[in-house]
Amino acid sequence: IPPYLSALLILIGVVWLLLLPLDEYSRHTYISENALLPGQVHTYFGGSEQNVYNAYKHEVQALTGRGHE
Repeated sequence: IPPYLSALLILIGVVWLLLLPLDEYSRHTYISENALLPGQVHTYFGGSEQNVYNAYKHEVQALTGRGHE
């Protein structure tokens, strides 16, 4: 890609990002603050999820020929 085309596309992208907060471009999009709370995610596997993870791990080890480590 020619350098002038790359610079032009970068400039268009930056201008687009600066225009997004305007009402004409955001289409009145609403983002809930509750969706952004880090306390809403689970950082640990539950019991059934741990079993699925272990099953995948054993399948991958069987496919790669590695034993239990």
